[in-house]
Amino acid sequence: MFSDIKFILANTIICLEGRPIITVRFISALQDYVPAAEVKVKYYPGLTVRTILEEYKLPAGQVGLVLVDQKAETVDCALKDNSTVELYPIFGGG
Repeated sequence: MFSDIKFILANTIICLEGRPIITVRFISALQDYVPAAEVKVKYYPGLTVRTILEEYKLPAGQVGLVLVDQKAETVDCALKDNSTVELYPIFGGG
């Protein structure tokens, strides 16, 4: 019914293709690569953080920290339905 329809609400893009979904939050400088600070993507078995990065054309080398459900993971982490992914840029300083 609502396949491929997207609504932009504030700083969030919600995909209404179906359920379940994954919430992805792009933190700080990573927001320069994506259309919104938070997106919701359709879950399917085998979905990884790397797949999401490729979908949004975000270089994996720009990501310094990946949290999946508040736990540190790698970009090759297999996601579960209804997970929340937070992507942080590489941290610098000294």
